[in-house]
Amino acid sequence: MKKRWLRLAVLLALTAVFSLATTGLALGDEPQQAPQWQVRTIPTPVSTATPSFISASSGYLVWTGAQPGGLSNLYVFTLVSGTNVCVPTGLPGNYYNPSADGPLVVYQGARAGAFDDIYLYDTGNGLVQQLTHNSDPGDRDDWNPRIDQWRVVWEKHVKSGPAKSGIYLYDIQTGVTTLLLEGDQYRDPDLSGDYVVCVKSLDTGGSEIILYNLVTQEIRSIGDSTRSNEDPRIDSGLVVWSSGQVWSPSAPDVWFTYQIQLYDIASGTLTSLTNNASGNTKPSVKHGLVAWRTKEPVSVMLYDVGTQTFTQLSARGDEVKSLEVDEKGVAWCGNRGLYYALPGSEATRFPDVPKDHPYATAIESIAERNIIEGYDNGYFGLGDPITRQQFAKMILLTMAVYNPALYTPTLNDTYEFADSQSIERKAGELYPYHYIARAALTGLVKGYPDGTFRPTLNISRQQVITMIVRAASQFLTPPPPDWQGRLSYANPEHGQRIRLAEFNGLLSGIVGPRGTLAGWDTTQPATRGEVAQMLYSLLGKLVPAQ
Repeated sequence: MKKRWLRLAVLLALTAVFSLATTGLALGDEPQQAPQWQVRTIPTPVSTATPSFISASSGYLVWTGAQPGGLSNLYVFTLVSGTNVCVPTGLPGNYYNPSADGPLVVYQGARAGAFDDIYLYDTGNGLVQQLTHNSDPGDRDDWNPRIDQWRVVWEKHVKSGPAKSGIYLYDIQTGVTTLLLEGDQYRDPDLSGDYVVCVKSLDTGGSEIILYNLVTQEIRSIGDSTRSNEDPRIDSGLVVWSSGQVWSPSAPDVWFTYQIQLYDIASGTLTSLTNNASGNTKPSVKHGLVAWRTKEPVSVMLYDVGTQTFTQLSARGDEVKSLEVDEKGVAWCGNRGLYYALPGSEATRFPDVPKDHPYATAIESIAERNIIEGYDNGYFGLGDPITRQQFAKMILLTMAVYNPALYTPTLNDTYEFADSQSIERKAGELYPYHYIARAALTGLVKGYPDGTFRPTLNISRQQVITMIVRAASQFLTPPPPDWQGRLSYANPEHGQRIRLAEFNGLLSGIVGPRGTLAGWDTTQPATRGEVAQMLYSLLGKLVPAQ
């Protein structure tokens, strides 16, 4: 199929906003209106892998991909760049169940047929460190690692020998490992600040939630021991877990009884966030936001502790296998891919253009007018170069905002360059040829001295500036004779146009290597981000704000 030219989808197919869920609440009062959320779908980055676990932190989605044949690898997907890398392993096996904190990731795994160990991966330098070594006789699995502030906790299981089962703490900075709670009955730990939380299995078939103070060594039970309490998570003084009916042969399907519990350590207050029969499990908490999955319907539920608002996010026809709240939103995985949700206050049109990026306002405005669109994967491509034929269309669309009668191309527009046959065209459809033709007929673009246009050549910054100055010429004021800005004007063809553009603010907002225009080399290829910023400034000249 012939490649489309600049006809790229943005996030419309990748995002959706879902309404407030008002059923199954247990807090009495009608909740306040919750903010809208934007959900991004990321098709599984590795075609042969099926996601099964996920952890999120600092713009990274760390996920487990199950491979054909029963093995699994660990991958790190970077939200801003859209890149995906495989965490290196020594021997093929199962490597899974990650926990991320900033650039550091801990996970469990082993070569095929061996017991699980705990590993530490640094996304910055790509190095893997093995924290436990289950090679001694009697030593078995290390499971469920969690990391927070340079400390790692996990559960160890021992059959015999000198090692002991229980909950362990490892200090990355000192290299010291400490046994916190001894016994096979302790499992599934998490930590935050001075506290570790875990499950304690009971002989009755139920389980408790244990809160352990790292400073005082105090042990406190905070879950109802007559029930089955699972999946505890802790952050900033808040503990969440799921609590349901204890399994028995007469009641094998007890998942629907599980409710989400919220415990405030400072006040000792326990609150049940749910009171329905939808099956509420696998909670996560971060910065006062609680998330969990429901089984009927399959969805992700959110609760904001500060505003006491609930929000329901659709699973998009997929399962919710694993989820985690991070510093900004919530991530989860299903059979078909990864998902990442942001509140409307944090969401942007393109995942690689955060709200605080210098070109964010320009890009949002230009994209809103369909002057520059995103790629099929939803990204904008801030640093990608732009070809001459692409920019001809972009500046023509910009000028059409100012004067659509003059700058809107038609199928009848023709303009022949020496290499016109190399410009894409198709009978009956507006194609690059027609945009270039109209841009040439209106004087926005010109060819080279040999009569060629060279449509697929990357356009330079100074060429972009020259075309923008042509477009805005009637609105520009000549600078004083002795005026000198930050850029070089030495180029005989483009130099004075660069000076004119800089003086008139057409280069406002452009960020060079020193954070300003200083040092910005105008001979280099223009990037999509820079072009969006310059076209935004051009629009400001053509259509001043009311």
